[in-house]
Amino acid sequence: MKSMKSTHLVLSAFLLITSPVLADPLGDTVTITQAGSNGTITTDKTETAEYPDTITVNQEGSSSWETAEIKLAGNGNHTATVNQSGDHDNAKVSQFGEGDTAEINQSGGSGNSTTITQGELSVGETATMTQVGGGNTGGITQNGVSDIATISQAGSDNGAAIIQGELSVGETATFTQAGGGNRGEISQYGLGDNATISQSAEGNKATITQELGGDNNKATIIQNTGGSGNTASIDQYGSNQTATIDQRGSSNAATVDQSGMLQQARIIQIGNSNYAMITQH
Repeated sequence: MKSMKSTHLVLSAFLLITSPVLADPLGDTVTITQAGSNGTITTDKTETAEYPDTITVNQEGSSSWETAEIKLAGNGNHTATVNQSGDHDNAKVSQFGEGDTAEINQSGGSGNSTTITQGELSVGETATMTQVGGGNTGGITQNGVSDIATISQAGSDNGAAIIQGELSVGETATFTQAGGGNRGEISQYGLGDNATISQSAEGNKATITQELGGDNNKATIIQNTGGSGNTASIDQYGSNQTATIDQRGSSNAATVDQSGMLQQARIIQIGNSNYAMITQH
């Protein structure tokens, strides 16, 4: 039998809460710490008597206009953690499945925005997002089973998105941005796929798509320090595929498209203004 309860907390200027707020005697715990000005925290919970949910939000420092919104619903051990220490930061976590975990950390920057959504069909999902620079945007959407997604942004004005679809199982996606003005997206819909994008230069674009029906594919895009204005794209439709794009120069373009099984593709671009295309069917 479900026990329904909704908690709505709005904390304004210079308000500090350091002690845990117990949502109910069944083990649900909400811990909120806030210091600063114009901060807003909103929690909305739909609980069960069987599985305890945990929410931890910390907004501290001299920053202002920080906003955190957390919504948890459904069965399972939902856990959401938000830590913000900057200015004009915004974080939103929505979890509707079972056994989901989400963590957002924003530190040292201004104008950051993050969103994590783990849908109604998700089970055992894990999402982590860390932003250290300023003006970064990041989004993670997961609706599968036992998927893992991580975004780490240490530069500024970067944009990163990870989407792991409704039928995905055991997918892993890792996104690292240390440069500035980079854009990228990882989309996975299969079984046991692995995708990694690393951008340490500036002004690069990267896209990895691993389609529904494929499984155990691995895709890696590396855009290194010293290069800029590169574009890389990997599309994998089959199973047990491996694709790597390594760009170390500037203004390069690379595309890999694979379908079938057990195919491998590797592109390395060291100079400038190079173009490469690999298609295997």
